[in-house]
Amino acid sequence: TPSNSSAASDVYKRQLQSGVASQIGQSERYLFLTSDVNALKLIVELEYHTFKAEGKPEDFGLYLSRVVLPYLAIKNVKFAELALKKMLEDFQEDAPSKRFQSVNGMLIFEADGDSDLDDCYKLINFLQLLLALAKRGSKDDTNIFSLILKRYQNVLKGYEGLFERINEIAVTYYNISFIKKQSNLLQDMMGSFLGGGK
Repeated sequence: TPSNSSAASDVYKRQLQSGVASQIGQSERYLFLTSDVNALKLIVELEYHTFKAEGKPEDFGLYLSRVVLPYLAIKNVKFAELALKKMLEDFQEDAPSKRFQSVNGMLIFEADGDSDLDDCYKLINFLQLLLALAKRGSKDDTNIFSLILKRYQNVLKGYEGLFERINEIAVTYYNISFIKKQSNLLQDMMGSFLGGGK
């Protein structure tokens, strides 16, 4: 029922605001896994509030990824899209920028030479393109995904752990991985000595 859902959201909101890592992690998992739109609104509200409190415009793309990528990872494309749209609306309302163009329903941000903001804008653009591909839901988009990833990989690698999260999504949607697994050199050598290299 809506009142139970609202009460649950209030409990998780208090846990998120508690500052206790275990409670925050548990609350975030619940909120991302539930199909309650109020949970989505709460996640967006808390992430955007934290972004504004930090006061670093160049970090907006990172906060946007913290909302969009978990939904994509669990194949909840609808909520990923709703979260992205709401956060971009809030961002545009708080810091209107003339450095974007609306293209097929996406706000494509143009870089202006400020390297911190350039990376932020590129990350925003990448997330929108990633979402557009996920919405298509076709395994045939593997080549397109690879091209987009190649274009933005330097930006993604600039954010700790982000490239790995994108790789998880690549595995989920396209059954490909861009991160090579670490091999055990001794085990590989022994395998080739013992006939494994035939």
